[in-house]
Amino acid sequence: FFYCIFGRVKEKASIEKEPIISIVPLCLLLIMIFGLAVISFLSTELGYASGCFVFGLGIVGLLWYKIIQKKSFSDCAILVKNLDWETIGFLIGVFVVVGAISEVGLLDDFAHFLAQVTNGNILVGFILILLFSVLISGFVDNVPYIIVMLPVVGTLAMNMGIPKELYMFALLIGSCLGGNLTPFGASANIVSMGILRKENHPIDFKGFLKISAPFTILTTTAAALVLWFVWA
Repeated sequence: FFYCIFGRVKEKASIEKEPIISIVPLCLLLIMIFGLAVISFLSTELGYASGCFVFGLGIVGLLWYKIIQKKSFSDCAILVKNLDWETIGFLIGVFVVVGAISEVGLLDDFAHFLAQVTNGNILVGFILILLFSVLISGFVDNVPYIIVMLPVVGTLAMNMGIPKELYMFALLIGSCLGGNLTPFGASANIVSMGILRKENHPIDFKGFLKISAPFTILTTTAAALVLWFVWA
């Protein structure tokens, strides 16, 4: 798919080579990934542990930049100023809105609606969970949606006497691949769009959708077929 879309592009991407000053930033990145993985396996009562952990690493990196690299306060201020604050602010807003939707119970109502519509039909339930997950994750962050829907689809599968993995993986496939549908369907998309804007290669919603829509349809269909033949 990507070869057919981008294979005709002859323009070569220009990448500025930057000298490697230190491996400390790389080490901090690896520590962050490993630390977040460990935190995810610990108790959910840790609350803001992951955010505080990442923020702490950021402070360590800033101190390293100031003290070890012997940079001035103005250099540190410029470093912080050049962060992608637009994307950070957008992500904060998205999580606030999604949290509000979850708190008022709209996600719960939607979960119960799906349970009623299936009416005992395994294939209908599979397709509905898959399609609705794709559509919702294309416009809303998928984390709270998955949290709400996982127990619902698990119970639904048990009541139908089928492996719960069928509906759970349908939920995960639809939610994860559905995030590719729109520029704001996933955090990675938002960050990528921000980088493209800064590099003077902006992409509008229509241009993004021309590539993302067929890609999402193809990948979701392929994954759904494999899942159905394995677990159904």
